[in-house]
Order: sequence, then structure tokens, then C-alpha cells
Amino acid sequence: MPRLHDIGTAVAELLKSAGYSVTAASVDEGFARPTFFIDVFQNSVTRINPFMEQVSVSVELAYHPDEPASEVQVKMADSLTVLLTREPLRVKDRRLTVEEIQFDTDNAALNCSFDLNFSREPATDQREYEPMEGLEFRTGIRQGGKFEI
Repeated sequence: MPRLHDIGTAVAELLKSAGYSVTAASVDEGFARPTFFIDVFQNSVTRINPFMEQVSVSVELAYHPDEPASEVQVKMADSLTVLLTREPLRVKDRRLTVEEIQFDTDNAALNCSFDLNFSREPATDQREYEPMEGLEFRTGIRQGGKFEI
């Protein structure tokens, strides 16, 4: 069952496997460029039935190039489109598909955002039960329409 941390880790690993640098979101200044910052947050959880819920998660990437040029941002947008859509994102036991990507620029950074939607079992209260003891099984044989023990 994917959690927010698992999704963030999967996106970071995908970017790193493509040769890009990823920086922790807690760093505000003094970071090496070019690099990506990743932010993951849950948009909504919709209960489908007592056993299933639909989850929508947003992922935002901020790419800070080493030179603030729109050409660099355009090339990175093309690279991200291919990287994020060529195959589903592997998150634990799931394969999540990026269906739409949105891009924007903020000063010298390229911002990329996309949503991931998936179904999962609702979180349940994990109760502890006493182990069963003294369980007896009876077996029998059916003969002539009668069940004998």
C-alpha cells in the first residue's frame, strides 16, 4: 500500500537513475545546482466502499538549473515528460501512471506537477487477539446419506 514517503522516494530514485541531482526539501539556500526539490502531498481520499478507497496524490518538482535560461527549462520539460510518461512509476508493489504533467516557471526554477491516483484498502485498527488454544477438529465419513463421526 503506497504511502506519501514511498511515492517521494520512488520519484527521487527515478530522477537519480536518469542522472539528476535531488536535494532535501529542507534546504533553502546554499545548495548545489542543478538540482530537483520534491514535494508530495495528499489531495483527497474518497471511500468507495467499506473495503476500498480512492487516493489522489500530487507531486511537485522544482528544478533549479545552474544557469537561468528559458532554453534550459524547455529542454528539461521535454526530458521530464519522457522520463515520467515512458513507463509507470514503480512505488512498492504498484505501478502508478502519470497521465498529465503541468509545467510553470518561477523566477529561475522550472516547476513540474502531476497527480497520481490509486486505490487502496482503508487503514484499519490493528487489534491484538489472544492466541487460540484447545481447538478440536472432528472429522467424519458420509455413508449411505448419513454423516458419521
